[in-house]
Amino acid sequence: MSVAVSTYNAPTFVELVPEDLDVRVFRHAVDSTSGPVPCWSYVTDGLRRYGQKDIVFTLRRMPGEADGAFPRDPFDLFLLLRQQARDGKVVEAGGYSRFARPGGFLGKEGPVGMAYVPASPLKGVNYPDRPLAAYFVSADELESVRAHGNYRLLTLLGFRSNFFPFPPWSERGRRSLLGPKDVKASLLGQVAVATTRGLTARRQRNQLHLYVHDERYLQHLEKRLAQVPPGPIVLLTDPDPEAKARLVWKPGMAVETVAVDNRPEAVLTGGFVAFLPSTAAEEGAHVCEDGFVIKLRPATWQKVRDALLDNDDLVVPAQGGAMKVVCGLTTEVEPVRAAGGHPLMPDELFRERITPEEYSWFDRRIGHIVEDHFGDQPAGEGEALTVFCAIRPGQVARYWLESRPEEMPAGSRTLLLRRLNALKPPPVKAPVAWGTRFDLWGGTGDPSHFVPQPAEWGVAFPPHEPPPAPDLLLDRVWPA
Repeated sequence: MSVAVSTYNAPTFVELVPEDLDVRVFRHAVDSTSGPVPCWSYVTDGLRRYGQKDIVFTLRRMPGEADGAFPRDPFDLFLLLRQQARDGKVVEAGGYSRFARPGGFLGKEGPVGMAYVPASPLKGVNYPDRPLAAYFVSADELESVRAHGNYRLLTLLGFRSNFFPFPPWSERGRRSLLGPKDVKASLLGQVAVATTRGLTARRQRNQLHLYVHDERYLQHLEKRLAQVPPGPIVLLTDPDPEAKARLVWKPGMAVETVAVDNRPEAVLTGGFVAFLPSTAAEEGAHVCEDGFVIKLRPATWQKVRDALLDNDDLVVPAQGGAMKVVCGLTTEVEPVRAAGGHPLMPDELFRERITPEEYSWFDRRIGHIVEDHFGDQPAGEGEALTVFCAIRPGQVARYWLESRPEEMPAGSRTLLLRRLNALKPPPVKAPVAWGTRFDLWGGTGDPSHFVPQPAEWGVAFPPHEPPPAPDLLLDRVWPA
């Protein structure tokens, strides 16, 4: 059964407190990927006189509900917020309310909650100046909101409804998506957590940017950092307003995204940044749950703290397969960054055939050739390049190139192979082979784009054949 939406869109006016607090109830539909979603939006007018931003509460209509059959339960919430504001207690974006209404609230008995975010424009709904949007949450979900903020819950709602970043409506009868057990099963339940204002994290290509988007919040950030004990810390962050994708996660599910643009160059944001200082840290950032983990040595962590509090630019080079950490919004991307490598045979066998010194020296020379090659070219889209090298006794070498998500242009590939083939390889006792990975123009941020072996090798050995021994593989793809 569908809901009939009246073409007459004038709101219903309700006077809750004469000449003090009014509510207008709008009947409208929200566009979604599955079609229009009929809703009521309750908009208050009058809370501002008590220092409380006015509230927009949007409720999805159930099939068969008439235009004027909107529930009156939210009116009691608005009266409660008015009384609290008169007592000097106001709710802000990122905050929450917990309350119980005699007879239940929108079908829920006992305590329930509301989570608050800045309201976004809704077609067919007139807002007062900078209102808050309220979202109906269960008592179980409220435990997560109290502990970790509202990012996790709201992005889960967006992911489940395929609505970026999350649907503007609340829904009666919706099952809880988070509970108390989920709080403990997250990194955020095991490390000291501090709520911040104005701190934002965004990933673009293979860089994680941290910045304070409003200098008025720098003092608040300094106070929060001073309050937490030494050691690992999680800072809850504001979602980047320019993000086209958001990380989504809860215990028991893989990391996902809700997005309108999932390309590597698009802005991806999350709900927290965890700093894990360690004297042995391989420095850099990684995606973790629905946020980011940054591993730093103590001295670097102090530099990052100072840069954030002083609103200065700072770049922390990445090590291993991590992302570079950038304080500020500097977008300059280096053409080439080494991203590690791996032998294409057992480590012990590899070390028997070539000395570590000879291997390290020659691998660096390969890196220099790649840097020179792409440093001469205009900046392109982020790519993951793997250079595979095989060397036979007699100082004879061959190379294979694999680039993802796009193949290298034929002319560029030919020129790079020509430059690599001009290198004189080191002596080896028997054939060796390895792959070296490079992020081009910031990389893609997706480790799966680094392929384990050249595509040509897969053709030489069909999937139904057992994996060959290293020497047999080389004989097949590179006959002596």
